[in-house]
Amino acid sequence: MTDADVPADTAAAPDPAPVSITEAGPACDWPLRLERALAAWLAEEIHNSPVARVTDAYNHLVTTLDGLKARILQEI
Repeated sequence: MTDADVPADTAAAPDPAPVSITEAGPACDWPLRLERALAAWLAEEIHNSPVARVTDAYNHLVTTLDGLKARILQEI
């Protein structure tokens, strides 16, 4: 049996060509993605929590998160 005898829907698809890093598009914007992820976490987990009701505690958390973002961005 030749390839011409095999129905098109059962024929093996060719392997996709590998994509090089330069063809993949622009580099990921890590600072923006990290900022969005932490803002979403803060809204989901801390909003209307006991921490959010105590100004000093909330301000400390936000300041600490800024330091955490800086450390993570240094590592990636």
